Amino acid sequence: MKNLIKPFGIALIASSLFFTACEKDPEPEVTPNPATFTLDALNPTEQSSSLTTDEVNVKSNLTVTSEGTASLKWVRAGATLPTGWIANICDNVTCHDEATMNYTISVEPNTPTELKIAFMTGGATGTGVLELLVFDPIDSVNTVQMITYTGTLR
Repeated sequence: MKNLIKPFGIALIASSLFFTACEKDPEPEVTPNPATFTLDALNPTEQSSSLTTDEVNVKSNLTVTSEGTASLKWVRAGATLPTGWIANICDNVTCHDEATMNYTISVEPNTPTELKIAFMTGGATGTGVLELLVFDPIDSVNTVQMITYTGTLR
């Protein structure tokens, strides 16, 4: 009985090696190209807004320059705000309060999409600064751009 198991076991191993060697190579993975885009202040000579209201809005345009709709992610990178101020980030979907640290938006090519920082001041004077990162999650290292928004209430 032992002699029967040995040849059978060897034949089983040999056949599994044969089938493994004959398997078709898997298709190579295709990595999509990351989107290219520009992120510009609407008024590059004055990124600060000085108003006498409870809300100071600072805006920029996000424009996809590559083909096709892009899913871009923004991340709240940092903020320095006077006591009582809140910084909401408004994109082409909605306004997000401070609890939202990042969000992915869909942006059509060659159509400027407004990103706005709504500094809610509560009437307190001062200057608030918010840094926002925008990138394509496919290649965040090579596509990341940062813009700094500054709002002042006097």
